[in-house]
Amino acid sequence: MRNNPDQLAHLAVLMEEAIQIAWDYLERAGEIEDAEFCSHTLLHSVETMIRQGVRSRLLLSNRAIAQYMEALEARTLQAAS
Repeated sequence: MRNNPDQLAHLAVLMEEAIQIAWDYLERAGEIEDAEFCSHTLLHSVETMIRQGVRSRLLLSNRAIAQYMEALEARTLQAAS
């Protein structure tokens, strides 16, 4: 089944809102060290979950935050070794 233009627009808005929620939280928490790395990680995370059928804005943003924190920790550990 193909997505119609209205569905695609809805998914684009959902993606944008979930990423913005995650970004705002991370920014307030002082967790954004590299904006490009953060934006790439959040985008990839949210896009993957939307493709898997997740449609809850808060679930998308919370999981994206968790995945970003894990990626940031792994990146920090890799840089230290």
